[in-house]
Amino acid sequence: MKKILLISFLLMFMSAAAYSESRTIRRDVRDSKGKLMYRNRTTGNVTETYNDRGKLLNRTKTIGGATEVKDESGKLIERVNNRR
Repeated sequence: MKKILLISFLLMFMSAAAYSESRTIRRDVRDSKGKLMYRNRTTGNVTETYNDRGKLLNRTKTIGGATEVKDESGKLIERVNNRR
């Protein structure tokens, strides 16, 4: 019985962790007059930036100790090693 409860608890914990990691956060950045400048969308460790018309400007991805910034075509712009 204890094993069954332990396994079911682990499955619930893993599914909750996977759901929270896949949650999408959207932010709008506006100027002082309220006009939309660009939008950010963050899903897990990937942040995408779009202009006011919806065109992808860049994509930022953090893996381990490094952050990579790529342009809309996927070309690497910058790689930053994060210190811990």
